Amino acid sequence: MNTPLLDWVPPKPLPIDGATYDADQDEMRLNKQALRVYNVMKSGEWFTPMKLEMATGYNWASISARIRDFRKQQFNVRGHVDRRRIGKGLFEYRLSLAKSQAQA
Repeated sequence: MNTPLLDWVPPKPLPIDGATYDADQDEMRLNKQALRVYNVMKSGEWFTPMKLEMATGYNWASISARIRDFRKQQFNVRGHVDRRRIGKGLFEYRLSLAKSQAQA
């Protein structure tokens, strides 16, 4: 069952499965990152990588990893991440409500 977008919290345990992932060392840190990135992006506005870095306090490598996580079904984010090109090699990102929820 999907959680409404505005009420999302990262699942526990995090469904992260990298070769270097160690739940004891990484889960709390990544959970905090995911929640902070989500809370900034849930506004639905477009964000450049620099704007996301400024708003979250995290570097782009960490933010982009959390955005990739949001796209994974096991993270249970009810919505989707949009990306649009705004210049040569520069993109903006936003978190959008699922159509069924936007109409509710």
